[in-house]
Amino acid sequence: MPPRNEASYIRTRAELQYLIDDQVNTSQRQLVRRIDIVLAKLREPGLTKEYRALGARTLRSLYEDLEYANERIVALRAELVERERAVAEFEERERRERRDHEERVRRQRVAEEREVELRRRRRVEAEHAAATRRAADIVPIAVWIEETFPDTMAWLSFKKPE
Repeated sequence: MPPRNEASYIRTRAELQYLIDDQVNTSQRQLVRRIDIVLAKLREPGLTKEYRALGARTLRSLYEDLEYANERIVALRAELVERERAVAEFEERERRERRDHEERVRRQRVAEEREVELRRRRRVEAEHAAATRRAADIVPIAVWIEETFPDTMAWLSFKKPE
């Protein structure tokens, strides 16, 4: 599981790198130095059979320790790579979630703008329909006035009476 923030990732990565460096610098080098010392002692002339057997066992043990140190370094490096991969996946998932959120916000904003425009159009259409109805209501009244008072309509329309 990747850490939740970059600082903890850096600390964790730094700790892993330190462990790797420590294994390489300390364990491996010390073991190689000890192996060299034992090999040098085994090459000395005049060693008894018991000392040679003890040296061989010590050498075998040192080689096993060196093999373990190498395996540990490989495991730590694999863990470091795995953590870096997990962090990369985490960051990608964060970017994807942020992008998706921004897209949802943008779509919502566009939908709200469309809704506002639709309400405005409906309001304009309703006002137009109301004006049309009022005009339709006025026409019969104008016809009645014209029929009842022909001179009045002529005056209202600035026509000269015939």
